[in-house]
Amino acid sequence: MNKLDFNHRPEFGPALADMVDRAIIDGKRKEPVRKYLGGSLIGRECDREIQFMFFHTPPDPGKDFPPHILRTFELGHEFEKILFKYLRQCGFEILTHHGDGRQIGFTQLNARFKGHCDGIVISGPEKVGRKSMRYPQLLEIKTANDSNYKKYEYRGVQKAKPVYYAQMALYLAYMDEHFPGISDGGALFAAVNKNTSELYFEHVPFDVQNAQEMSDRAVHILAACDGGDLLPRVAAKPDDFRCTFCSYSDRCWSFDY
Repeated sequence: MNKLDFNHRPEFGPALADMVDRAIIDGKRKEPVRKYLGGSLIGRECDREIQFMFFHTPPDPGKDFPPHILRTFELGHEFEKILFKYLRQCGFEILTHHGDGRQIGFTQLNARFKGHCDGIVISGPEKVGRKSMRYPQLLEIKTANDSNYKKYEYRGVQKAKPVYYAQMALYLAYMDEHFPGISDGGALFAAVNKNTSELYFEHVPFDVQNAQEMSDRAVHILAACDGGDLLPRVAAKPDDFRCTFCSYSDRCWSFDY
């Protein structure tokens, strides 16, 4: 009679985690492809990187987002809903969608340049601390690891994350038509520390010069894409730290173009 071996059981946990990872990757591949330049990209440093992203160029081998990073992005979206609840409990009125269900955002350049915001603060407390509040305001929510969170605290969002700052400037410029006075109200930037759940809030005034620069940049990049022109890299050498973190650096530096 054969003995039963209870010491070699299938590793249930890792096997199920692998199934979830594969399902996440499969779901990501099935998502519809954007056919426009996103407002969240235009503040990136490298024009050529933005072109690669606009054309949906596949990342270099091994540089695609792994499942755990995609889960982190998803958790960031879920935190938006949680913060909406907290702010509403404080007396803020927040809109996230139009009456027909469309997410609030802007559309420019024959729908080739678009952006969708986290929300619009329609009303709320007259003062927060000693600061008088003006409405409406743009609401932008981000999650951050402990290191990036501390950069917000020490430097503010403009210096810590210029790409987010540019995104807010554009939204404030383009959405004044639908929410009159929002450029005067500015933006409420919120970040949560993923390590500690601490909250960071900052009021960001409208930067009209930054908005104009980013708008002009979008026109320039789309024109280059239409004309088949590859724009210059942000760096002069491939070992520049900005290139080492880019998903397209191997492809970009493999040819002299």
